[in-house]
Amino acid sequence: MALRSLSTVSTPFLRAISCIDTPALLRTLNRWIEIPSISGHLGPSSQSLPEIESPSHEVKMQLQVLTDLKNLGFDPISWPYQPSGLAYKYKDPISLPTEERLGVFASYGSGDAPHLLLTSHTDVVTVLPEVWQQEPWKLTRSGDKFYGRGVADTKGNGVAAIHAIHAIRKAKIRLKGTVHYAAVSGEESTCEGTLALTDKEIVPPDAGVIVLEPTGLRTGIEGAGVSTFRLTLKGRAAHASVRHVGKDPYDDYYYFRRSVQALEYQRNRRWSTPSFLHWPIPFPITLGGVRGGFGVDVPDEVSFLGRVGYHPEENPLDVRQEFEDMVTHFSEMNQGIELELSWIGPSYEPFSQSEDLSLVKAIRSAHLDLGRDFPLEIGVPYGCDLGHFPNHLGVVFGMGEIENAHVPDEFVHAREPELATQILCATILRYCGVREEKN
Repeated sequence: MALRSLSTVSTPFLRAISCIDTPALLRTLNRWIEIPSISGHLGPSSQSLPEIESPSHEVKMQLQVLTDLKNLGFDPISWPYQPSGLAYKYKDPISLPTEERLGVFASYGSGDAPHLLLTSHTDVVTVLPEVWQQEPWKLTRSGDKFYGRGVADTKGNGVAAIHAIHAIRKAKIRLKGTVHYAAVSGEESTCEGTLALTDKEIVPPDAGVIVLEPTGLRTGIEGAGVSTFRLTLKGRAAHASVRHVGKDPYDDYYYFRRSVQALEYQRNRRWSTPSFLHWPIPFPITLGGVRGGFGVDVPDEVSFLGRVGYHPEENPLDVRQEFEDMVTHFSEMNQGIELELSWIGPSYEPFSQSEDLSLVKAIRSAHLDLGRDFPLEIGVPYGCDLGHFPNHLGVVFGMGEIENAHVPDEFVHAREPELATQILCATILRYCGVREEKN
């Protein structure tokens, strides 16, 4: 790799990247992937998890992060919290985990500003092993790819972060500022881990924030907002042998999906802005989690979950009203089909940052330091934890593509773990600064 001039921090940078231990990084990542820390709100199921142990896999995962940080020479802190105690932080009704969770936080540097927080979630979504070609709970290399649940979203990025900080520490580089790392639970379901972090008030109020999520090593300067809902379609139950006397709500569900797709099309045409042009559908409306009925009988109702994505410049109340109007119109135009709509948590707040933000410039410079042309900044179409840092300037960044997350055979390219670690290493040095060494 051809390195470019790093001006005043050239020597520290070269020392730092020479201290990145890629085999050790991959061993850490394998340990994290081996723990099936499926977000508690989404599972578990006997098809996707080994026998549940105590403590839960999400807590076990956080304990593994804590252990790895200590083994790398950090002095991390951890604290237990009850997710139910954070209910007041949500705008909408939400079902929170009842068991205790664990927060993990570590720092390196002078203790002074500038402060930079790198944060990643350690929970993952479920898997169906029978549809995976690779082993989901093991880091596996095949060709030029690494496979495993969470390798992209986002255990791989958390591992890159702690090994980037460790390389700086191992190189005995003294930062002018301070870099922090936080591992959080529950992002895939309730976001309670980040809310517990902000509730703890240990993140300096002036810290820049990098939320580690798959962006293909591009910098996400804007992010979509997301509102979540539950909708129930009413029908009339009937014995399976006489379905003609019932009213199957699954038929209405099919037609409702078409109305949703029409609204989605209108909204995405209306809010097509430059940073989101990377995505064919930057603000999708999706439906999932469909349930209804007993056995093979005609059900009396069908319920499902959904999410509405929206542009950072939109008012979320207007977004919800537009969706509610579509639901009302659908019912009126289809002989009074009965629907029940409720907005539920979590909601993800959008974010938008300037391309001139010092953190964005630091990441650009990091790419250049490594001899890479920096990719254009983008908007990301998903909700993430950055929206829960409303008083901080921050971006989203990480290896892996969102198209390869939440799917069978989740992967990153084999070069990405080391490259992401190098970029984060250079970003930390650029943003936090390096103290001059005395001769």
